[in-house]
Amino acid sequence: MEIFTKIILYIMRKKGEKAFSEIEKASMNANEYSHNLLMELLNDSKDSEYGKKYHFSEIKSIEDYKRYVPVTEYDDYAPYIERMVKNGEENVLTGRKVVHYAQSSGSVGVPKFIPVVQEVIDLYSEVGCSRSFALAGRYLKEHGKKFPYYKCLNLVEIIERKTDLGVPKGAISSTALAHVRPLMKYIQTTPNEVVFPEEDMDQKYLKLLFALSYENLSFLNGAFTTALVDIMVYLTNNWEMLVEDIKTGHINPEISMSDQLRVKLEKQLKPNPKRAAKLRAEFEKGFDTPIIPRIWPKLAWTGGIGTGTFEPYTQTLEKYAGKNIPHDHLLYAASESIFACCPGLNRTEFLLIPQSGFYEFVPAEDDDFSKTYNIDELEVGKDYEIILTNLSGLYRYRIYDVVRVLGYYGESPLVQFVYRKNQLVNLASEKTNTEALAAAVKMFSEDTGIDITDYSVYPDTSEEVGRYVFLLEPADEISSSRCEEFAKIMDEKLGETNPAYKYTRLSNELAPAKVLLLQPQTNALWRDLQVMKGTSPNQIKPVRVIDSPAKEKFFMGLIQK
Repeated sequence: MEIFTKIILYIMRKKGEKAFSEIEKASMNANEYSHNLLMELLNDSKDSEYGKKYHFSEIKSIEDYKRYVPVTEYDDYAPYIERMVKNGEENVLTGRKVVHYAQSSGSVGVPKFIPVVQEVIDLYSEVGCSRSFALAGRYLKEHGKKFPYYKCLNLVEIIERKTDLGVPKGAISSTALAHVRPLMKYIQTTPNEVVFPEEDMDQKYLKLLFALSYENLSFLNGAFTTALVDIMVYLTNNWEMLVEDIKTGHINPEISMSDQLRVKLEKQLKPNPKRAAKLRAEFEKGFDTPIIPRIWPKLAWTGGIGTGTFEPYTQTLEKYAGKNIPHDHLLYAASESIFACCPGLNRTEFLLIPQSGFYEFVPAEDDDFSKTYNIDELEVGKDYEIILTNLSGLYRYRIYDVVRVLGYYGESPLVQFVYRKNQLVNLASEKTNTEALAAAVKMFSEDTGIDITDYSVYPDTSEEVGRYVFLLEPADEISSSRCEEFAKIMDEKLGETNPAYKYTRLSNELAPAKVLLLQPQTNALWRDLQVMKGTSPNQIKPVRVIDSPAKEKFFMGLIQK
């Protein structure tokens, strides 16, 4: 079995090296590449309904494209996509065949279906997965270490769903990984019965049970760093049960599942008292020092999107992994496209991928889209909203993401996600974005010495003068009697990170901020509930702005009394 693991990982590493080399090569000549890709996309879809409407066949240049085709958003496509999903109509938005619909809840809970063509599935496979192996190989070689050809613990969940017409829908990663289903058992510790679940089960318990049984774990991977932290919290709270079950080779009877599934999984377990004793010895030492390298000494890297709003979880992950295990921030992506990929382990900037679409940019402070900038017209250090033309039939599409240009790699920008334009808190024209909120919480944490696991902001308009209500989830127990003290500090810090907020406070257009403390694991419970409702864990992002009645009811109901 181990020889198959080594062969498959070797092949994936080589595929990743080829894929990333192609990105590097395209980046050196990104301007011409982008122009050619746009012309190819328009030619492929010139006979589509959308292509005919906007005269794709007459477009010969980028300038023509901007003149003929309007800037769009999801509502412009919704009627077309509804026909595609319900009736199976083809050649509507694109001349390419749609093989998947990326289903997301949208920013305010309104379901969206994004068409996806095979080229995007392939890109996710090569850039999202194989690239990580290649860059880990580079990093380890630079640091005098060998690549570990052993199994991994992959926390990316694969929930296979289909439309009424049988087209796969949901997270793109599910379709991308489903294509390599027969190989999964050779490269990850989790059995396929758990990776591709056909019934409800305790995923965290089962994934940890098999991963802990395997001492040579090579890396730990999740879609986001939230998944890595959540499973380590589960381990902290349940290690005694897991150790006992590894010792006996049985699935704990308290874990609910069908008898048939229990029999299948227990056939893959063997009593392992030696491994159990070794694990127990480490867990009994406590979790004050990083536990991951103590229980998996060969683990070489971790992976998961951990920048932007995920940064608090990346910091928490370090408590479990330590400073010597490098981290891969994977991708900057959404349902609409993979925009960029991390160009190396322990790097927090992302390299725009020329192959993933045609990109235009608008200065973040502008609301006028009559003038957009190409990738060669951007200023380093400046913030821009992305306008995307993807491979799957979205043209000049607003995703509302704002990125900061940090530099260039060849002709391709190196960017950092900053905030989403449709997730501003704006009670008195102060326009507080999530970057300002994150910075204020970080400054608050540094000043008070309080470790904040997670946080959200509720824009309270129940009184005549609105106010910000910060819902903080501290890592350790803190008395709610200090909330008034905390509110004054948070009010001050937010004024520093957003001067417009400070002005509206001084002019009494906003009331003083308020701080409330959440019960432990509130945000983890929110994520679990979304999974129970059918949302893919690979799509659940931290709730930074409470912008719906459902979020308000949930989070306000879990305030410490």
